[in-house]
Amino acid sequence: EQRLFKQADCARSNEEQARLFEAIREIKRGKSDIVPRFLSHLESSLAQIDKTPEADVQTQIGRNDRSTTKLELVDSRDLEISLAMQDIGNRAEIRHSSALHMLGHRLGVIAGRPAFEPAEMPLGPLALAHALQYALSDLDIELGERVRVFHDFDTIVMGPIDQFYERLNQYLADQRVLPNLQFQMRRAGSAENGHAKKAAAAERQDEAEEPAPPAAPASSAGGAAAPAARGSSAPAPGPRQAAPGSYPPSPAPGAAASAEEPQDSQLFASLRGLLAERRRSLDIAPAAPASGYMATRDDLQSVLGALQTSPIETIQQNGRAVPRGIGHLKQDLLNQLREKSPEGQTPLLAEEDSDTIDLVGMLFDYIGQNLASHSSSRELIAKLQVPVLRSAISDKHFFTQRNHPARQLLNSVAEATQLWMSDDEADSGMVDTMTSMVDRVTNEFDGDLSLMEKLLDDLGKYMSQVTRRAEIAERRHIDAAKGRERLDLSREQANAAIARLLKRGKPAPMVRAVLEQAWTDVLALTLLRQGEDSQAYRRCLAVADQLMQIGSGSDVAKVDQTVREEVRNGLLQVGLHGDEVEGVVGKLFDPTSVEKKTSHTELAHALKSKARLGGDAAPVGKAAAESS
Repeated sequence: EQRLFKQADCARSNEEQARLFEAIREIKRGKSDIVPRFLSHLESSLAQIDKTPEADVQTQIGRNDRSTTKLELVDSRDLEISLAMQDIGNRAEIRHSSALHMLGHRLGVIAGRPAFEPAEMPLGPLALAHALQYALSDLDIELGERVRVFHDFDTIVMGPIDQFYERLNQYLADQRVLPNLQFQMRRAGSAENGHAKKAAAAERQDEAEEPAPPAAPASSAGGAAAPAARGSSAPAPGPRQAAPGSYPPSPAPGAAASAEEPQDSQLFASLRGLLAERRRSLDIAPAAPASGYMATRDDLQSVLGALQTSPIETIQQNGRAVPRGIGHLKQDLLNQLREKSPEGQTPLLAEEDSDTIDLVGMLFDYIGQNLASHSSSRELIAKLQVPVLRSAISDKHFFTQRNHPARQLLNSVAEATQLWMSDDEADSGMVDTMTSMVDRVTNEFDGDLSLMEKLLDDLGKYMSQVTRRAEIAERRHIDAAKGRERLDLSREQANAAIARLLKRGKPAPMVRAVLEQAWTDVLALTLLRQGEDSQAYRRCLAVADQLMQIGSGSDVAKVDQTVREEVRNGLLQVGLHGDEVEGVVGKLFDPTSVEKKTSHTELAHALKSKARLGGDAAPVGKAAAESS
């Protein structure tokens, strides 16, 4: 609610502000049901944890049998919500990969099945996003505001949720569910001896390993040893084409698939299959030339290295200059390759390399959908095209592993620019920092992913500082909004109290002007400082009642003599100058002693032009008109 309130206060239009306030009211209305429905959905998922394997089998059958896939139109509303939930899941899996990996193995033991992937885990990030969708399903909230709620849920809940996963892992370990399970990060090419290299080739990155203590049966029963068994039964793969972060001399383009781990190779092949189906459906599968020069990976890396340091060209789109896309980059790549081709031969790209370029292009197109067509954010993302493409061509793990450094860096930069670098509210410090970081990639990246890992770490630290500053500013904004709300309530209460007094008689115009234009502010200020039940507030009401007696023709001598001083002090507190205060007090309590040049009209004008409590103009009573 607080984040929506802040967004409403900064809304760009009255319509957007009205939608946000309506969403806040709807959330307040259904607040009592949101948490129970959220927990109920999670309980239902946990209760069916042992039924997951059957669902997995059906899912796998559907994936394998692509000829029977049924295509159907998806409602845009459902698609937006689905994408928001998928983003929550993807980011959380990257942030908390180690805890989720171990939790997946432990829940697999409980369910009597292989380890859960984070996306299918009953308590995983995607499951929490689905639970939130179910909890909000009965609320009448517009699509845009509903997506905002998902983004706020990602920031507030999914950011620090690693503590929850760590405690859950510890609880399951205390209950002797894989108590010796450990998480070990393995990177291909980083083993220190031949034995470690063989193990790295047989295991997936981010492998959760169970040490071999005497009590090993629980590990094998829980599926923690399943990856090792899977690796031992598969044929030993050959050496990797290139370790992530280096570009060794390239083999023939067609040999790359045989160098990948079997599972990752299958995933990449599936992506290429989907891309081929898309081309066929759009009739955009041109026939390759019969002969030509097949560019090697070294040729590609050499040309891309030159393009990486070149200024990004712009193209005209709808009359506006926008950064180039991957399609234009692909054409520039082919043009540059002509210089490396033997005379008379057309440069050709291997099908796998061409598909890699197109897949990276689709990724950048998707990211660009949420960026303004001509903005600093889009320019920053465009600068990462060549470094990301070089990484993807060298290492197909870019497509199959969410924690790949190039993929994480691209995701982090895109997220930061989208959330913190809008054209209206872009902070110059943020723009300079992000630009400097991206420029380091374009100027220094030569295939060594350790540079991206370092920049990713620096970006994470910087964004943590930005987030903390934003949270502090948000708290201040909320406190100010609450203070403004209290002020409005106090003014309403003071106006109502004066209105009740005025109904009891017909005071003189001067008294009415003082009560409506000045004493309401005195009452409101006393309410803010002392409260409704305070002696000071009751005394202010009594003074107003005494002024009513003066205005109704009662003898001034009968009025409590301390009232004169209290009126003077009260008027000084709410912005009247000393001479104006003396004039008003004189007109009220000793009208005959005031010089004739100080007329009712002048004093009424002074009361009317006084700055009201809260800074904005308040409705002016009838006294000003009557006194003239």
